[in-house]
Amino acid sequence: AAAVLTAGAAAAAGEQVFIDYGEAGWRSSWEMLYTYGFVPGSSVEEWIAAGGRPLFFDGVSPSDELLPQKRALLAALGASEGAADGQWLDLKPTADQCVAMAPLLRLANLSPGDASLEEGVRRLAEALAEWRADPTALWSALQRPVGAAVEAKVAEQVLSVCEEALAALPPADELAPRAKPDQGLPGDGTAEAERARCAARVMLGERSALEACVSVWEKVRAAAAA
Repeated sequence: AAAVLTAGAAAAAGEQVFIDYGEAGWRSSWEMLYTYGFVPGSSVEEWIAAGGRPLFFDGVSPSDELLPQKRALLAALGASEGAADGQWLDLKPTADQCVAMAPLLRLANLSPGDASLEEGVRRLAEALAEWRADPTALWSALQRPVGAAVEAKVAEQVLSVCEEALAALPPADELAPRAKPDQGLPGDGTAEAERARCAARVMLGERSALEACVSVWEKVRAAAAA
């Protein structure tokens, strides 16, 4: 096996070349640390902004009577095998990322017997049960709220996952001082101290992403209960 590196521009012999860390898109701080060994940024605000947290959200229950139909729908949309089982998401503190798991979770909780469904969505759910659903139309409908009962269930699931992850992290006011650069204290300047700083920066970002998601879904839960 061999790896081929191709230059994006001409470089003279001996000229320094650089890695473009942003080539694959915005990487979370945990991925930067895992892949490159450092966390970019020099302030709490930057470490928070670069935050992300990998999370797994369970999908369609094995006991769901519509499991075969839901699996077939996802397959028809080009999803990978096992997509109905759940979704890994690198959660980031942005509005779109905080709801990126919602379509699959809405599908997981979709039932034609749900009286809270909007009329158009209920018809799609009934068609799904009868193997008549248009995959594209149904998936398009799932990009937005489809009924109070479904949204309440999705909110509870997302909040449960996020709150469990948050409970395992130190508070932000403990992490912020630990994340700051070398301050001339005993032990500073060592590899161990630098690893601890990087870990604190990653956890600050994780808290930011998780807290942003909790804020979004607490509002959804309240609206569904109103």
